Amino acid sequence: MKKAFSLIEITIALGILGIIAMLSAPSILKIYELHTLSQYKLETKLQSLNALLQIKKILQDSIQPSLKIIPNESITQNPLNLKNKSLIFYPKIQESFLIGDYSLPCLHGIFNPKTLQIHSTLNLELLAIKADFIHLLNQNCKIYHNKLHALFVTENFVFPEDFYSQKYTAEILNLNANFLQTTIPKFLESTTPNLTLLPKVYFLQTPYILEFEDKISLQTKDKTHIIFENLDSFFISTNNFGILLKLCTKDADNQKLCLEDFIIKETL
Repeated sequence: MKKAFSLIEITIALGILGIIAMLSAPSILKIYELHTLSQYKLETKLQSLNALLQIKKILQDSIQPSLKIIPNESITQNPLNLKNKSLIFYPKIQESFLIGDYSLPCLHGIFNPKTLQIHSTLNLELLAIKADFIHLLNQNCKIYHNKLHALFVTENFVFPEDFYSQKYTAEILNLNANFLQTTIPKFLESTTPNLTLLPKVYFLQTPYILEFEDKISLQTKDKTHIIFENLDSFFISTNNFGILLKLCTKDADNQKLCLEDFIIKETL
């Protein structure tokens, strides 16, 4: 009798367990779905953050005054959505040489306008950071031997449009730490005697383009890099302190997810 009773108990217990399993299965499935959804949301946020940081770094390494929206629109204090637009700019040409505890830039572009001489070529003296280091920079900076263009800035220079005009650019013929020789830019062929030339020259190579479609991509000289997919919008604006960026996408619930960042304004 006791043995039969034990079998009945086992049968009842198994039945109860089956009922519990049936009742709890939807809850377990719901927990799994919520966990998966949470994971998707986290991945979306991390991907968005990574893309925003990449774009921030790209623009930090750009010549900020050259930033231009295609088609022809301006970056203002009013946020502008770059979706279905492009942002063209010149990257900074960055090379430095380590001397002791100091990292000296090979290029800075500051010159004394009084040293400007124009004959068959344009010649000027770049300001030396320290005269003792000129020889070391000339000996070690490889960028001096690259094919570059120089862009000169006048008092009536229009930013950023004139960055992409041939009027103010010249081919660099000779360059080192304290000397620059170029072809004669077009604006000097018909310039007025009182024209003020600002003491800053920009060194240019090939411009880059950030395209904002459903994807964000970066076009360099010979490659295209996909930075982000599933873009909803990308806003850019400016203030007295710098450039504001805002990237928006849709999360797993189809809710808008937006992240913002800021780039400090570049000074001379």
